[in-house]
Amino acid sequence: MWMTAARFTFNRALQSIKKEQLPVNIKLLRQKFVNLVEKKEGATSKKNQEELSEEEKIKILKREEEFNNLRLRHNVVPGDFLKKHHWLRRAPQVIRDNAIRDILKAYDSNTAKQVARRERGEKKNRFNIKFRYRVSLFCFNNPYPY
Repeated sequence: MWMTAARFTFNRALQSIKKEQLPVNIKLLRQKFVNLVEKKEGATSKKNQEELSEEEKIKILKREEEFNNLRLRHNVVPGDFLKKHHWLRRAPQVIRDNAIRDILKAYDSNTAKQVARRERGEKKNRFNIKFRYRVSLFCFNNPYPY
């Protein structure tokens, strides 16, 4: 069940990146595919906010405003994906989150490969991340038929 949830989340997130041109942004992907309610990621506590300077508070507010504009531009509603596919709630949030992180790791490693190829003077090769598919893990031939 968990493997199915991870594969389904991975494939839907990859589909939205490829077809809907959703940016590869961990906060945006988490809000669309992992979180049931909106979470303020990286939000500082009240105690820490009092210790921040005015410049740091302004930077945080600008960053939050930019993210909200990005979310509105791409029509990301937190929890909408999990409401449509209610069976995904039975899988832990960590499982779905790791599927999103796998996409990010694939994009990061492929862009690093492209930079290395460019530095070596090799031709640029376009990468294509493929969808995950179901494989049967426990198949074997029994050499001793009964």
